Amino acid sequence: MSAEVIGCVYIYPSRTDTAVTDVSSWVRADRADLGVPLYRAVSDWLGAEWPFEKVNYVPR
Repeated sequence: MSAEVIGCVYIYPSRTDTAVTDVSSWVRADRADLGVPLYRAVSDWLGAEWPFEKVNYVPR
C-alpha cells in the first residue's frame, strides 16, 4: 500500500441548512483523470451507506 496522497474528500454539515450535507473533493492535477471516478464512487458510497437527508456535491 502506498502512502502517496492523490486527493481528498471533505464531508461537512451545511453552514446554511441543517438538512444538507456539503461534500467536496479534489485530486492532484497529475491525477486529474481520477476526478470523475472519485465523484461517482463517493456519490454511490454516500447514497448506499450514509443516512444523509440531502447531499450537496457539485457534479463533475
